Amino acid sequence: NVVVKIPQNKVFSIKVETSTGDVIIGEQNKETTYSKIDVETSTGRFKVLGKINCLDSFIVELDTGSIISNGEINCDNLVEFEVDTGKITLNSKLNAKRVKFQSDTGKITLNEVVANAITFKVSTGDIVCESPILANDIEITASTGDVKLILKGAKADYSYYYDIS
Repeated sequence: NVVVKIPQNKVFSIKVETSTGDVIIGEQNKETTYSKIDVETSTGRFKVLGKINCLDSFIVELDTGSIISNGEINCDNLVEFEVDTGKITLNSKLNAKRVKFQSDTGKITLNEVVANAITFKVSTGDIVCESPILANDIEITASTGDVKLILKGAKADYSYYYDIS
């Protein structure tokens, strides 16, 4: 397992590459700021604890495993979570300029998300948002699975287009 802890009042970029094992960023009940986070692993879990602030991008790519966030994430630019086989679960608020979730096989479960643009790409699996999301642009691509989103604001604030083939 890899546990990343940054001293308070310091800002670092983090790049982690592993074949197997868990990667944990942050500490419970603590706030940490990173300039950039980039994590790649073949098999394992990625966990976020505490409050994470990211000044640039926050990118996590897993071949097999799960991404679990139990802490709030604030990112000035891009948050990208990608899992080939596994699930993405955000139990706390995510606030970013752009957000991209991608899963070939697995479920994406979100809590509160605020972003200018959100992209969902799922081949086989569900997309479920348990509380309202707020975004200017939402793009959803799903081959097989259910999509359940709760949008903040009035229905008149949104325009829809869907194609079921």
